[in-house]
Amino acid sequence: MSYNNRAITTTATALSIHLCPEFGWTNNTSAQSSTSNVVFGPGSVLKGFVRINATPSSTSNQSSKPDRLSIIFHASESLLTTSKLDSKHQHEQFFGSQRVLWINKDGSIPLEEGTEYPFIIQLPMVQFPPSVEIDNFYRCRFRLSTYLEGPCSSHNNRFMIAESTFPINYMPHIESRINKELHQKEQRYILEKTIDDKKQQQQKFKVQLNTLEYIAGDTITPLVYQPPSYRICMELIQEFNVHSQQQQNNSKAPKTFKHCIVNTENSLLMELPNNLIPSFSFGRMVSVNYKLRISFHNKEMCGISSLILSPLKSSSTITLPDIPIQIGTLAYGIKPSDELQVYTVFKSMFNKQQEPTTSLQPLPVPKYITSIEYTDALPLYENYELPSYQQVVSA
Repeated sequence: MSYNNRAITTTATALSIHLCPEFGWTNNTSAQSSTSNVVFGPGSVLKGFVRINATPSSTSNQSSKPDRLSIIFHASESLLTTSKLDSKHQHEQFFGSQRVLWINKDGSIPLEEGTEYPFIIQLPMVQFPPSVEIDNFYRCRFRLSTYLEGPCSSHNNRFMIAESTFPINYMPHIESRINKELHQKEQRYILEKTIDDKKQQQQKFKVQLNTLEYIAGDTITPLVYQPPSYRICMELIQEFNVHSQQQQNNSKAPKTFKHCIVNTENSLLMELPNNLIPSFSFGRMVSVNYKLRISFHNKEMCGISSLILSPLKSSSTITLPDIPIQIGTLAYGIKPSDELQVYTVFKSMFNKQQEPTTSLQPLPVPKYITSIEYTDALPLYENYELPSYQQVVSA
């Protein structure tokens, strides 16, 4: 089987995993083709092959001779519930699907260098959390792992000869819609001027957004009405809501960790990073949402001593209520499939802490599809023809 040269490749070792990128969709995180540039989601097909880059050296040790090559597609999420160094992660494995690509028990099928063993995997129509890796906090991983093993030992454990791992960038299908009506935030303030006459003047601040849903890489361009003596500042706040098992058992509200992702000053353009984590609320351990915070600062107060500015702080900075923003993964106009279901409505086969119930269906797992080889030949000729006009009329 031959594959094109555009396949993504892991580090060259005794084994390497290659994926054909045309079966995923492209993420604009980089102009160059890279592992993180191809994204897979619910229902996606992963087509690729495992290549034998170097065969193990022949030794007299029978256990070091390979007799099986397998591949496993597995995914899991982990949450660090406390800040202690010896604390344990709350861990849940979604699935672990295995397929044997090559087996040679009797020695009749040799393992040759440069041989490629194809595989095709289809993800279920299930919404999982996106691929996330945050040190000492939360991670959600999707990985392909391949193992070259020797015969079983006396303890029924196989001898590991070589292995290779390939990370999969997974994104759920989050819809992005354009609102038909403008979203508007308007506030009027009675501001007291800090001059000798101390006259009161009504100031108006108004912000309009044509949509509240964006995708990574978009630009937020609000329509703003503000007094000329003020400058605008915008911040995109990311909120991580933690739903640990401890809090769920105690019926406590989830902890929220806030972090400013992007901030602009004196500009009406906010460019969203290409690697933004999408908004999702269906996570069992965490959920992510965003808020747009817009404030106005009086230019005349800049450069004034903080001792003088402190009593005037309320009149020098105007902050509007936070605006909820959704970061999606699907382009505008594309709707997710009606068959999609979130992973939390299924029963996990690996989660021992989950209460046993017969009402939940088992979580669907990725399926391995058999590769079909096509030969360059025309179909066999069949000698048949349509009935004549006279036969049709007489009938």
